[in-house]
Amino acid sequence: MGQPPTPVENRDFETLNSIVSEVLFEKGTDTYRLPMPTDAEGKNLFHSAIERLEAWRQRNPGSSEDIVYYTEGLCYEKLGQPMNALETYRLVKTTDADLQKTVEEKISGLEDILNYFPPDQMGVGGLPPRDQSEEAIEAYKGTEWEPLVWILAENEAVNRALEERDSTGQVASTAYKEAL
Repeated sequence: MGQPPTPVENRDFETLNSIVSEVLFEKGTDTYRLPMPTDAEGKNLFHSAIERLEAWRQRNPGSSEDIVYYTEGLCYEKLGQPMNALETYRLVKTTDADLQKTVEEKISGLEDILNYFPPDQMGVGGLPPRDQSEEAIEAYKGTEWEPLVWILAENEAVNRALEERDSTGQVASTAYKEAL
């Protein structure tokens, strides 16, 4: 066995560019159909990048915040966490017109997706109608948002099956298939 991984807070050699470049390289990965990309230590790249960005931000307070927040937003998006992504994108304050336009498009896209999957209905409890998931899947087919929509639709299907189990005391495979 090799040495244990270097703790994130002790990675002095790490630059913002190295973190951002890894995330940008993998941002096109379909995280619904393909395994999550991993970093050099074999950990989920997007989850690890959020930790690494936080450590970088602590070492460099106030520096390049627009890039840090944008990159974190991408990570949350790829992890299937649209509310966290939306909140993080809203923190981006930049004078770079291209980045500002990209962030505005991300915010608009996430707000539209969340109309199909309202946050107050995600999780156990009230769920949006199944046809809303189907509409979202159809609406975002072939777009950069498709993997996120599939993740949200599948999470909703799992929650429907769990609700069915809770109401009947058992999980029927047909209930899960119906939810999908």
